[in-house]
Amino acid sequence: MLFAFLMPLFSLSAVSVLQQWNFSDPEVCNAWEANTHIENIQCADGMLQGKTVSWDPFFRCSALAIPARSGQYIRLRMKADVSGRGQLFWTGASDGQYGGFEERKSTHFQIPVTDGLEDIYLFPFWQTEETIRQLRLDLYDGLQFGIAEIAVLENLQSAPLPEDTAWAFTDSGEAPGWLTLNRASLLVSPPLEIATDKMKWVILEASARRDCALDLFWSTDTIAGAQKETVYLRHNDGAARRYYIHPADSRFWQGKLVGLYLSIPPNSSISIRSISLSPEADGTPELELTYFGFEDAVSRAGRPEKVLAQFTNAGGGEAVIENVRLDTSEGMRVRGSVSSDATPLLRHGETCEIHGTVISDEAGDKTLSLFWNNDTGTADTVLSFAPALKGTAAYVPQPVPVETTRSILAYYFPGWEKNSKWDCIRKTAPVRKPLLGYYDESRVECVDWQIKWAVENGISCFLVDWYWCQGREHLKHWFEAYRNAKYRDYLQVAIMWANHNPPNTHSREDWRAVTQEWIDHYFTLDSYYRIKGKPAVFIWNAEGIRHDLGGSRESAAALAESQDMARAAGFEGIEFVSIQLGAMRHEVDMLKAEGYGGHTSYHEWGNALELASSPALARFSDLVASGPIYWEKRRALSDGIDYYPLVETGWDSRPWHGNSATVFHGRTVEGFTALLKAARDYCDRHNQNTIILGPVNEWGEGSYIEPCLEYGFSMYEAIRACFGKGDPASWPQNKGPKDMSLGPYDYTASDAAN
Repeated sequence: MLFAFLMPLFSLSAVSVLQQWNFSDPEVCNAWEANTHIENIQCADGMLQGKTVSWDPFFRCSALAIPARSGQYIRLRMKADVSGRGQLFWTGASDGQYGGFEERKSTHFQIPVTDGLEDIYLFPFWQTEETIRQLRLDLYDGLQFGIAEIAVLENLQSAPLPEDTAWAFTDSGEAPGWLTLNRASLLVSPPLEIATDKMKWVILEASARRDCALDLFWSTDTIAGAQKETVYLRHNDGAARRYYIHPADSRFWQGKLVGLYLSIPPNSSISIRSISLSPEADGTPELELTYFGFEDAVSRAGRPEKVLAQFTNAGGGEAVIENVRLDTSEGMRVRGSVSSDATPLLRHGETCEIHGTVISDEAGDKTLSLFWNNDTGTADTVLSFAPALKGTAAYVPQPVPVETTRSILAYYFPGWEKNSKWDCIRKTAPVRKPLLGYYDESRVECVDWQIKWAVENGISCFLVDWYWCQGREHLKHWFEAYRNAKYRDYLQVAIMWANHNPPNTHSREDWRAVTQEWIDHYFTLDSYYRIKGKPAVFIWNAEGIRHDLGGSRESAAALAESQDMARAAGFEGIEFVSIQLGAMRHEVDMLKAEGYGGHTSYHEWGNALELASSPALARFSDLVASGPIYWEKRRALSDGIDYYPLVETGWDSRPWHGNSATVFHGRTVEGFTALLKAARDYCDRHNQNTIILGPVNEWGEGSYIEPCLEYGFSMYEAIRACFGKGDPASWPQNKGPKDMSLGPYDYTASDAAN
């Protein structure tokens, strides 16, 4: 079935209207209060109309008393001139840090471009709230809209069917009890009442004509809202395959399953054949080669280079992997034998790694072939060998910094202090392996390599994530290694206080203690980064400080006390910079009043998520196109306070978050280069000297540009190509540890328990 041709399947006669707002009545329009990010609001032509003008526009409706049940849903009847992602917040509370609203009590949905009115259905699964007291409808920037109706509905004819655990779909897209809504992009199960301890797996049979993904949502009677699992349809031949989802991995898989729904990207040509619940991952095994290529970054001609093949059983039962061999093209040869790290029998989701070694006599592209199971399975990969480079050194060679036209700062995440931290990369994303290997981040020699590569490619300062909560400092190993680094003074550093601490953990007393820690142990570094002569401190969560201390006035008093403490210690003060994911005029004014000298962000995605049909299907190209627009918007709000544009380095958090991750697909060196050039143009227009790069080494979150297997040095080299001064021929050649007969820096086997 092609979803583009399906029509909604439900009976209006079976629907009970629990609450309805018909905006043909002007009095009804007043029930939904807009924030300042929506302008030109009017009740006209039977609709609540307006235009969104900033990053966080929303309507809020309070004083409700809707009994909450799992089978209820929302119908939003509206039109829009720009597609994007909306969000409905719902809560049974009326107070709290955000007025009772929380991210986990919300439902995302896609708004299509329409000439006329469109019915959009949302399934919140808000059953644990008992009574819904407030609703908040979030839209997106740059939207001209008209809303004719918002209704809370309930299907009276449906009843839980605990015995139903498998559903087959016809060629026309129908299955007993299932609803097909929102232009066939939403498939909703009938109400369910199934014990989660009996059913551990959801098995989806589907086909597609191109590589794509869909989202499976589920909810139980014990949780608020729906949990999401993204299903990646890996094959584009139109053949039906089974995909295994294991919600039992989630701590929320408890109680009784009350509903499922599938969110399907528009125009994806996905065909759903069946959905079933099962206690086991049964079925036919499907051996999948998930990676085949070099094991380490920057491989060169003339020296042995390791190769890796990673297999996974993507099907059921047990898959067999045996009789593995490698074959090479002319000019390349296999050295030694092929080895395996695991049993050849793989159950669903289990992986097996095959290791080998090859040597190429000359630089260039060479084809390597892999055969397994008596040559019934085969795959080819192209290996690109860099020119031979032979050198020796007793230690990391001295950096030769490249001078730049602008000051380039970059976030650094010191999260790799244990061998176990790398497991998620080893198992799910080996292409991200750093040039340093799966390194021990506390080693001084590793830090000196990082310093060398940063300054030789135009980065002058790391803004290092720094963790402190109620007097306890952690993940400080990188800073300790930096203090002892031979080349410390080549690279400036500053604290980025990642104070995403639990509520009510900031206090005035703790604020004095944290300020004293900065003064005593960080500001005294000769290489500590300064703005306007003052040591700079970047603050992740200004709102958390404001909330915990009792308001903006109290926050201002705390920052003022820090200034006094710094001046008493002989410094000119402290330059506080707030890291905002978004910014409204009043928020920037509040930051200024509290004593912040500037603001920036940790990520800048523009409106890419609004354009995506799912958070797992966002495009890096949309980020590249819209990110610079948002720089200008943020700057326009920043009278009296500095704004530093953020050049995004990507996001794909599947190693950490699995199939519930947000993913930006299609990140390339060319796309990153386009962002750098846009930042250069921004600086030229506004006579700005400083830009900030996103994280260089968030390997788990997918924000990384540090030299690695996937990109080599190309991301770093794009920075100096865009901002470097002088003749590029004079810039130092980028080299890795093996080029100088140094390393490796991987954790050893004895570290496995760490």
